[in-house]
Amino acid sequence: MPATDAVLDAIVMVVAADGEVTEREMHLALTAAKDLPSLHGLPSLERSLGEAFERFVDQGSDARLAAMGKPGADVCLEILLAAAVAAAVDGPPTTDEVECLQRVATSIGAASGEIDAVMARVSGSETAKR
Repeated sequence: MPATDAVLDAIVMVVAADGEVTEREMHLALTAAKDLPSLHGLPSLERSLGEAFERFVDQGSDARLAAMGKPGADVCLEILLAAAVAAAVDGPPTTDEVECLQRVATSIGAASGEIDAVMARVSGSETAKR
């Protein structure tokens, strides 16, 4: 799976973690995704994010997690960063979002502690923006 697809899939899974995806969440996720290094400058990001949602709806989270495989450390970090940004995009992450983030991390073989480090990084940048 290309790294871009894995990053987009992580965003989609976290946004959909509570079982509902609002238009506001989609807009915020798209806005945040534009700032991610792995997606910056991606042509037609909105279409690509929509395709990721379609894959998620058609195949489910287990299939999308399996498709991510066990990426290298750099891609793993990008996936976790994207998932953390998606979790924090509309306020403090919910329990469902954190559990989804942990599920993504476990699936891609992230080292323990990476979730906390990425969440701290995202929370710090969100605080700095306010």
